[in-house]
Amino acid sequence: TIREHAFVTSDYPVILSIEDNCSLPQQRNMAATMQEVFGDLLLVHPVEKNETRLPSPAQLLRKILLKHKKLPEGADEAALLMRSEEGRGEMDLRTTVKNGVLYLEDPVDKEWNPHFFVLTQNKLFYTDSFHGDEETDDDGENEDENHSGFQRPKEGVPNDELHFGEKWFHGKLV
Repeated sequence: TIREHAFVTSDYPVILSIEDNCSLPQQRNMAATMQEVFGDLLLVHPVEKNETRLPSPAQLLRKILLKHKKLPEGADEAALLMRSEEGRGEMDLRTTVKNGVLYLEDPVDKEWNPHFFVLTQNKLFYTDSFHGDEETDDDGENEDENHSGFQRPKEGVPNDELHFGEKWFHGKLV
């Protein structure tokens, strides 16, 4: 478990990034359980009274820190979630249904231009432009599967196995 093995290699603090979509009462239950499990290793109060800056790693030796966005008291959880997603300009990639290259016809020059897209349950997001060198295979033909560095997913492999829905996954890096 974390408590037994957190500081085997190093005494520096361990940061647990918690993502939860629980109600406030359930968040309180989780907090109580974490305090019970981690005990005095869990940092629950400021290191110094009236501090004006974050403590140094040396001040946090052998401490477990939680990184978490909690809901304010009395907030409508669904409305808050919708508002924060719209305000950030980010999308929740966990709800991705499909992604890839989308060709849209330019109304001026009547050419079909590629755009990277992500389709969620209720929205379609796509890039303004999508530039890259067209690759050719050994026969000299255009290779749609590798157009501009994007590859089609392998057949029969579910999207969650390909990590497209995970925020840290950035695809093929050049």
